[in-house]
Amino acid sequence: MGAVLNAAMALPVFKKNVLKWDLIVPMPSSFDASIRGIGFSEPQPHVLTISECATSERWAEVLADPEWSRLVMEAEKEFGFCSTSHTFFSDVVTKIDGPEFDSVNPVRSVWILKAQPRFSKEELSHILGGLVDQLLAMPKAQQTFQKHVMVRIIHTAARSTGGL
Repeated sequence: MGAVLNAAMALPVFKKNVLKWDLIVPMPSSFDASIRGIGFSEPQPHVLTISECATSERWAEVLADPEWSRLVMEAEKEFGFCSTSHTFFSDVVTKIDGPEFDSVNPVRSVWILKAQPRFSKEELSHILGGLVDQLLAMPKAQQTFQKHVMVRIIHTAARSTGGL
């Protein structure tokens, strides 16, 4: 998968339009047992990518590029991830943005929260935003977290092949 991502990032259309690309890969830790202790399920294998473009039109230009599509389709054939993955445009709300980490390799926790079917995207965003505010207001959270961002769906990307 690394070779596919490197090839995608080397494309001229990608270099022209994408400002930032983060690749987030789960790492095993003792945190897994703690998080299961409060009701979350065993983490499934995931790779998350977060990218930034100046506008959704810039991302559309990347998605429309034939070479980009070819790379994604090749990766789909090899790894089979598109049909089980999601991609969406989002806004990011920074709840805590403290000083830089002292650690060279800070620990990051990623939560992917899925709504029950009875909630709309807007309702989920409101409910979870309130919950996150309450959690981050707790003294232990104020002492512990140096940064917290919440990514909320604006709308889904136009093409499923954009999920790379």
